Amino acid sequence: MDEPDTKAKLIDAEIKEIGKRIRRARLARKMTLTQLGGDDLSRSFLSLIEGGKSRISIKSLFIVADALDLPMSYFFGDEDDKSPLPSYDARVTSQTSKKITIELTVQPQ
Repeated sequence: MDEPDTKAKLIDAEIKEIGKRIRRARLARKMTLTQLGGDDLSRSFLSLIEGGKSRISIKSLFIVADALDLPMSYFFGDEDDKSPLPSYDARVTSQTSKKITIELTVQPQ
């Protein structure tokens, strides 16, 4: 296999990985494709991205990162460095026989 074919395959693999990371982070937040895209990106477009069938632009990736509250770096690099959810501290602030109120505090990463 010549070098351009190898590079193209590596790029395609990375693009598919970005789609997988978007899906993992979206599902971890229990978001639908419609919620993720909001008024900016269609559900069908995001489905193609997550399935590795289409490429995402940097502008669209910024929109996705913002909706998921993730840094752009989440979508690139080693999987070991990626966590789809930030760390939280949780504490019960009130409790009755029918309701428990919990306060979540996001921890800096």
